[in-house]
Parts: sequence; structure tokens; C-alpha cells
Amino acid sequence: MLHTILQKACEAAHWDYGEAWLIEPDNEFLQLDDAWFVHSDLTADGKRAWEQFRVCSEKFFLRLGEGLPGRVGESQQPEWIFDVSAQSESYFLRNQIAIAFGAKAGFAILIALESQSAVLAFFLSEARSPDDWRMATTQAAVQAAIEQSDQPVAESNHLTG
Repeated sequence: MLHTILQKACEAAHWDYGEAWLIEPDNEFLQLDDAWFVHSDLTADGKRAWEQFRVCSEKFFLRLGEGLPGRVGESQQPEWIFDVSAQSESYFLRNQIAIAFGAKAGFAILIALESQSAVLAFFLSEARSPDDWRMATTQAAVQAAIEQSDQPVAESNHLTG
């Protein structure tokens, strides 16, 4: 289901790449889920770069409050970063990977499904200021994909800014 949500959000809001971080039941750690999506409109080189970004990211486990997904998981508020590759490693833990593979603008939101919470993170290959249209479109696409699935949504679903 998370793959479908990422796909619909990336296609609707024109994200290059999307990934899901699951919040562990003890609510202290986030682990990168198997679900991810690379937009089909990218060049072969662009797709390869995001695939490499993904492979390198698999080595990361985050605590709540660490990195973009950890901060969103802890604050329960969406967050936009103009250029993740320009951030310090303490602020965006994967900044060296971002530099190597061209990740720039990033946006993350928390979703709370009945069985588990997850942070969805989306990225572009270009730096970009916060984009109200892209944020709203992402959140609407995620909400629509959840509603179309068989997965009940918890009352604490956070998809608003």
C-alpha cells in the first residue's frame, strides 16, 4: 500500500523520488520501508541516481528527532528543506548521499494508519523554496490513496500543515 501512496503522490505533485520510513512500535526509531518510487518521466541517469540514493539510504536507522523523517515523526508536522545537500550532516543525516546523487529539495509528512505510523519523504533533483501547490497536492494525493485502500486511517492522521 505504501508504494501505491508514494506513486500517486509523486505523480500528482511531480516529485522525482519518494520513500517511506516506518515508526517502530516503541516510537523511538524509524526504519526505511521497502516501499519507494522513482518518477517514470526521469532520464535513465536520473532514475539510476535515485536508485543509488535509495540503496545508500538503506543503511540508516533514525531516532525520532533525527534527520528529516525523524523530525517530522517527532513534531507530527510537515517539513520542507530547500536543499538537503546544502544542510549540515547533523540536520540532514544523508547529506553526503544527497551530494553524491543529486538530491536537493525535500518534503516530508507523517501519516498515521491504524496499524502503524510512517513518514513519507519526497525529493527533487533541484533546490526549491517551499511550494504551497506541491505540498497541498502531495497531501491530497496521499489522503486520496489512503481512502481508496482497504487500510483504515487512525483518527490521529496528520496530513495538514
